[in-house]
Amino acid sequence: HDALDSLNALVREGDLTRWNPKSADAQLAPLLQGFGMVIDTLRTFVREINEAALRLSSSSNQVLAASTQYESSSTEQAAAIHETTATM
Repeated sequence: HDALDSLNALVREGDLTRWNPKSADAQLAPLLQGFGMVIDTLRTFVREINEAALRLSSSSNQVLAASTQYESSSTEQAAAIHETTATM
């Protein structure tokens, strides 16, 4: 059965892109359809997790940029204060 071989490969390798639910065996059809629904749900989870990771990475980069900017501003202010107090 091609569908069962495909399911075994999917479980063994963890590759959700290789799922093929086609089978000539009518008795297997409901089972394979159910596995197909589970696999679609897993694909959705993986896609949503990837999207969330990208958003988190983008937010982290924005926080890092803001932090670097504040550090630079603080350093400039400290230098200006030092220069001001040195001239007094």
